[in-house]
Amino acid sequence: MTDFLRLKPDLSHVNGYGGALPTTIIQGSETCPARVARDHAGSARLAPEKGVARPKTAVRQAGEPRMAAFLADRAERYPGQVVAGGAG
Repeated sequence: MTDFLRLKPDLSHVNGYGGALPTTIIQGSETCPARVARDHAGSARLAPEKGVARPKTAVRQAGEPRMAAFLADRAERYPGQVVAGGAG
């Protein structure tokens, strides 16, 4: 994610399916062929530090148990990073 952020991407981009960075990270944790070697939790931790709010629905969207637990813990510890609406 750090290399990606060096490119100065539009972190508010919503893709053609209605997803934004949080759901892209969640989906990657479930479907990326190299997901075992990737740090999706690190990306999910870094995104809010860069101003990307996490939708309240993110925990329910996460099908990978470790990601769901990570997101639930972060939502409880940092409620200011969670928003009710918005693209996930």
